[in-house]
This record gives sequence, structure tokens and C-alpha cells, in this order.
Amino acid sequence: MDFLEAYQQLVLAESESAVSYTLKEAFLALRQVAESNKCDDSNELF
Repeated sequence: MDFLEAYQQLVLAESESAVSYTLKEAFLALRQVAESNKCDDSNELF
């Protein structure tokens, strides 16, 4: 998830003119899904 951390920092640091607020919201929503799936996958191992 290091890539997602770095990408999130870059996306959120950009001004509104470079990266729209809607895109930032979408990225964060996708990030939440990725994190929740990561937790779900680890539970299946046990």
C-alpha cells in the first residue's frame, strides 16, 4: 500500500485547478474500499 500512500499525498496536495475535488473524493472512496478489502482478505486466511 506504499504506492497508495504516496499517490494519495500527491493527489491531495494538488490545487483544485490541477485535481478536481470530485476526483479527490473518488480516490478516497476507492482507497477506503481497498483498505476494507485488505482487511476482509486477511480474515479469510484464518
